[in-house]
Amino acid sequence: MKPLHWRAVWMIAAFTTFLSIWLSTAACLANTVREQYQKVEYQIPMRDGVKLYTAVYVPRCASTRNTYPFLMQRTCFGSTPYGPQQYKDALGPSPTLQADGYIFVYQDVRGRWASEGHWTNMTPVVSDRPNPSTASAIDESTDTYDTIDWLLSHVPYHTRSGRIVGHELCGVLRHGGFD
Repeated sequence: MKPLHWRAVWMIAAFTTFLSIWLSTAACLANTVREQYQKVEYQIPMRDGVKLYTAVYVPRCASTRNTYPFLMQRTCFGSTPYGPQQYKDALGPSPTLQADGYIFVYQDVRGRWASEGHWTNMTPVVSDRPNPSTASAIDESTDTYDTIDWLLSHVPYHTRSGRIVGHELCGVLRHGGFD
């Protein structure tokens, strides 16, 4: 058997160092989320009575003078971890957004994970239906609209603005979001 080449030893040492730094950073971020944000879980009612699981992380320093915009992600893949004392390791699509301060909103779409209802992959848009104003005319955009409307009425210390992030279903879940 050949002895390890010095490059292989260096690569193993570099990988081990990188892994230990990454794991300690992830643990630090998890503490940062818990220290900087308060998590509240809701079952938000939609226009047809179905309730969607939603986790909201509000900065602990939020007040009438410190208001924040919403940053919302709706997903069919699960808004884990579930439970009011269970916090995500990191918030948002990047550490910069977590540090900047947003009210982060994570929602399981209709019929998935902790949300009620029947899940339909790629629900047709309501405006394509004959009578889109009825309660039974629901789609991803009406669920998004109802969620935003509810958040604006029930979650304090927001700026009445926000964005929707994510790439699920080629942007279908982003339709009908914040202005």
